[in-house]
Amino acid sequence: HAKGSLLLDSQHPEGMKKITALETRVARQDSEQEATFGKPVFTNPLTGTANIAEGKPAHMEARVVPVGDPNMTYEWSKNGESINMGSRFRACHDFGYVTLDIMQCVPEDSGMYM
Repeated sequence: HAKGSLLLDSQHPEGMKKITALETRVARQDSEQEATFGKPVFTNPLTGTANIAEGKPAHMEARVVPVGDPNMTYEWSKNGESINMGSRFRACHDFGYVTLDIMQCVPEDSGMYM
């Protein structure tokens, strides 16, 4: 194909105006949302099974607001020390629902989780 056969101008110039308007509106909403999120607050305390048999799974959960803050991160700790997630430890957070699952518990997993 020759260069002369390429169409370089938009076939729908009004469409580009609509796209530009939508993109600027989304950017404005993002900056407004960032200003509205405050400190996270637990709406339900951390719950889970207190006594787990060795080799059995453990599950802990809590609810946190604000629900839609895209910048919020969660860090689990045991006895005040950060937990490294891996093959036995799995954390999840979605829409203000945070969970920690421990697969195949061992005696060393005993402690205060936060």
